[in-house]
Amino acid sequence: MRTVAIGGSGPAGLVAARFLAKEGLNPVVFEQGDRIGGQWTGDPRYSGVWPSMRTNTSRVMTCFSDLPHRPDTAVYPTNQAMGAYLQRYAEHFDLVLRVRMKTCVQEVDRDPAGRGWAVRFCDAEGVQREEVHANLIIASGRFHKPVIPSIPGLSSFSGPGGVAHAFKYRQPERYRGRRVLVAGCSISALEIASDLAMLGAARVISTHRRQRYVLPKLLTGVPGEHIIFTRFAALAEETFPKEAMAKGLREFILRTSGSPEQFGAPKPADDVLEAGITQCQIICRWSPKAVSMSDPGSVRSKGKRCDSPMAARKRPMP
Repeated sequence: MRTVAIGGSGPAGLVAARFLAKEGLNPVVFEQGDRIGGQWTGDPRYSGVWPSMRTNTSRVMTCFSDLPHRPDTAVYPTNQAMGAYLQRYAEHFDLVLRVRMKTCVQEVDRDPAGRGWAVRFCDAEGVQREEVHANLIIASGRFHKPVIPSIPGLSSFSGPGGVAHAFKYRQPERYRGRRVLVAGCSISALEIASDLAMLGAARVISTHRRQRYVLPKLLTGVPGEHIIFTRFAALAEETFPKEAMAKGLREFILRTSGSPEQFGAPKPADDVLEAGITQCQIICRWSPKAVSMSDPGSVRSKGKRCDSPMAARKRPMP
């Protein structure tokens, strides 16, 4: 039977294996960790998931079409629920035995004999091996290596909390009573800032290059994407001018969520496409009481001291 090597047993690797098997091929999944699920395993060696992290999209949007979540799953599933779902997916479609755990792919190359791809890997026993597979799918994801921007003075920062990337955020209690600067305005940055504020940080400053509009996950009790991503919206995007769509989206955001400056944050650009959109359920409720949202220039000019800066650039999340 024709074999297909798949690198990674996260969502992409699992769904690829499921449909290859359905079509009569033999998928072989290489997984360097000891659990199925990719980012959603929470394994600190390979995952940037923090303990309280939930999905950015509702359970309806965050599942495969051939296996829904269980009815008792939260509207926005926890990371633990997502890990359990992916394990259940693998079991439901008999994929578990196709996954080679603790097997790290080290190199792939074209087979000199023209039979496909030569895959060199280290197996669970630490033995170096090589196999040839007819086809190859890379499903290792983009989110398992943190990226810290080059910022003058960052390497010499001497605050007691040190410098950390959001990928390494695991123990919010270590920031209790401290002043923390969170750099970034994407979803991870705002949710971590909220997490820190709720769990005892003395002060949290969220700083970013430009202020985005902030949408809560739930709008009047309904997941935001259920209201925004409709058939009408899809057709309108194909039909109406970009400017008209941007204007309509901004009016919707202001009507349902308000504008950041109303909560003490900087005012975003009037053009929503220029400003951008991010998502967090409670960040604006905290600002400006426990979380201050500001641009980098204002932070530098005030000269305030912080105990621990945290880089939370847009993470490389399934």
